[in-house]
Amino acid sequence: MNEKTAARLSRKPRALKPRNPLATAALMRKGGEHARTDKKAGRARQKAAWLKSRDE
Repeated sequence: MNEKTAARLSRKPRALKPRNPLATAALMRKGGEHARTDKKAGRARQKAAWLKSRDE
């Protein structure tokens, strides 16, 4: 065995740091429905919102 593999085998596994519970909620908030962001999709969303508001 050479020095590199011996050092790798003798290394202790690192203890994992606990996650910050306040930060994980913010990360999950940005999830959700995947919507197209191109010009046609934006215009379709705009028109759908306009039609919905017009019907009410």
